[in-house]
Amino acid sequence: MRILAWRWAGGRVMAVFGVTVGRGAAAWARCVAVLSNVTAGWLRYAAVVAPVAAILMLAGPLRAQEGRREVEEGNRLYDEGRYQEAHARYLEALAKVPGLSLARFNEGNALYQSQEFQRAMEAYLEAAESGDPEWQSRAWYNLGNALMRQQQPGAAAEAYKQSLRRDPQDRDAKHNLELALRMLEEHEQQQGQDGQE
Repeated sequence: MRILAWRWAGGRVMAVFGVTVGRGAAAWARCVAVLSNVTAGWLRYAAVVAPVAAILMLAGPLRAQEGRREVEEGNRLYDEGRYQEAHARYLEALAKVPGLSLARFNEGNALYQSQEFQRAMEAYLEAAESGDPEWQSRAWYNLGNALMRQQQPGAAAEAYKQSLRRDPQDRDAKHNLELALRMLEEHEQQQGQDGQE
């Protein structure tokens, strides 16, 4: 065994070891001596840092799991067509974990199905602006759909473009963007004709 490199780790020197086949017991003894000197200080440091690091690493997933039961219950209610009750469950999940993008996105879906388009758009916008890329494209897409239902094709087109920036392969977003642009053009032509009369 031989020391391959020395690295600084948290203010301590740490040895990186490699195994060399055919070395005798003396080499092993030297490596163990070096390792014990290096690791004595390192272990004290690790004993303090490791629990804190473990808590920090687990905090995010645990917080997300806190709202999981409520989201799953909301999804079940949504699938049964009980949109108001589903919305209430998503709000419970958000009360536990305010930044849970999935719950915000699903809240928008429940509101959309309840014909509450303005509130659905607000929920989609919050999900779209989250740092979670998985939900950004979907949220922008659904925001575009809600805007189309509100007869706002220009804003819907922009939402579909945002969706496509995050997922350029989304055929539905491409199709809906074309529809929104066509609808916008028809509105502009209609306004032009109304202005001439």
